[in-house]
Amino acid sequence: MKLNRYIVALGGMLSLLAPQAEAVIMSVKSLGMGGVGISYAKDALAAGFNPATAADVENRADLGITYANFKGKTEFQNNRTNVGFGPLNPLVNGSRNPYHKSWWIVAPDFGINYNLGGCGCESNWYIGLVSYNRNYSKVTYKDPLVLIGTTPGGLEYINQTVSPYVAYKWNCMNFGISLNWQIARIKVNGFQNFDEAPQPFEPGSVAPGAVTNRGYNYSNGLGVTLGWQWHITDDIAVGLTYQPRTKMSRFNKYRGFIAQHGRFNIPQKVGFGISWRFTPCATVAFDIEHIQWSKIPAVANPVIGNQTRTLPSPPFPPNTVIPFPNSLGGNNGPGFGWKSQTYYRVGVEWVFNDCWTFRAGFRHVNMPIRRSQTALNALTLETLEDIVLGGATYKWDCSNEISGFFGWGFNKRIKGSEDSIPQLLGGGQVNFEQRVWVVGLSWGRMF
Repeated sequence: MKLNRYIVALGGMLSLLAPQAEAVIMSVKSLGMGGVGISYAKDALAAGFNPATAADVENRADLGITYANFKGKTEFQNNRTNVGFGPLNPLVNGSRNPYHKSWWIVAPDFGINYNLGGCGCESNWYIGLVSYNRNYSKVTYKDPLVLIGTTPGGLEYINQTVSPYVAYKWNCMNFGISLNWQIARIKVNGFQNFDEAPQPFEPGSVAPGAVTNRGYNYSNGLGVTLGWQWHITDDIAVGLTYQPRTKMSRFNKYRGFIAQHGRFNIPQKVGFGISWRFTPCATVAFDIEHIQWSKIPAVANPVIGNQTRTLPSPPFPPNTVIPFPNSLGGNNGPGFGWKSQTYYRVGVEWVFNDCWTFRAGFRHVNMPIRRSQTALNALTLETLEDIVLGGATYKWDCSNEISGFFGWGFNKRIKGSEDSIPQLLGGGQVNFEQRVWVVGLSWGRMF
């Protein structure tokens, strides 16, 4: 039945939209320490973590590049061809690779920091600019996904941030604010089966013609980040940072695909950090950061809302009532049912001598995906929770240095609950896994 085809495909289609959740790729030095930076500044990209810490950075510029390699697999099991009954569905069951021609990403970053003092005098005011990647997700398939379209399916989502900032040093405290220009780009392919008006038993879209295969589409918005840092002693510092939700312009080419007619806002973030220089040459730092995805309808809305439909009889038993998804792109359009995330990062830095500095770190985050909703997020493979990282810096003269890091994200497998694919989708479960390794290199110059 066409209804079953639509609902089964809906969960898979929407799961493609989710980005690598807040996968900030910024500062090779910071990444070598697990991504800490709210209370401890290391280079000209410090303001990307906390604009207040820029007051601890000398006049310098940093340019870096990061390469990440993703691997993953999704397994669909015990799905049936009809609502809760029928033979196994060969179009759904089995393993798939969503990283065909998209298993790697390359992300650059740049920062410059400058003290406003002149004639050899140091000022309490600092200004600068940072540019970095906030999210990058790319999923492509070799062949069409027959349940959802007639061309190879895939989605690419990138969110780049450009932030001018100002920081002020007052006694043992620093204050900072950055203006964040958020630039996002999206491309959706292979979802022709949803590119039509809603029908009694087909959710369709509120904007046919604005669902799929429209090429790249851009969105942007302006937000701010507020930062504070307190040097409690010469060796201990704490920091706080707050970024309110940023309203973005709509993805008009895909207003029939994304909830709220193409509105995909940037979530609110709050963070706390503490650092301790426990020996003259070694520092340990810890950050905790909360990302409020639950307030972003594009990802927080459930795939199936509160409305229901009574199925026709026959072919279904009389008075069979099922939950029914809202139309794509509407104000209450389908999302992922994501929960918010909290990141924990810890890192240590050891200054070995005047030339060499070594770092190590660890990052843990709770997944936004519930076991009961693996069917909705199967194609994102956003399972990574734990990443271990290490890095080093070599300073070859008083003005120039080069830094590098390496990270490994442990393979994480999720076994969906037995009802992770609801009966109205044909039942069954979805299991998936993901792992990543990442390397980066940067050049820093003091001036």
